[in-house]
Amino acid sequence: MVIRMERAGKNARFGSRYGRRVRKRILTVEAKYKGKTQTCPFCNTKFAERKSAGIFYCKNCKKKFAGGAYEPTTLVKRMLNKVYDKKGKAVNKQIDIKEIEKLVEDIKQKEETQEE
Repeated sequence: MVIRMERAGKNARFGSRYGRRVRKRILTVEAKYKGKTQTCPFCNTKFAERKSAGIFYCKNCKKKFAGGAYEPTTLVKRMLNKVYDKKGKAVNKQIDIKEIEKLVEDIKQKEETQEE
């Protein structure tokens, strides 16, 4: 007689399909973002909702804007916001590649600590 394991969790709906990595990625993305409101980059309130892949809508300021697939701002946008101001001018004229790499590492570390 075969002993069967019970499938539990949100990924039980997939069964053995799609592979372990894909199911694990879906679980992390859904746990982090599904049904939660995100911070709007325009008014800095937590009223932005994901409408579709990369499209967000803020209920507070009534703006529709593009972002990452599951979050309103991407790593590249956060990095560029530190380098350039809102008018597109460089904040620091003497910035070099090493400083940009350091900014990227800092942002990645902050994201990892927020996930935990």
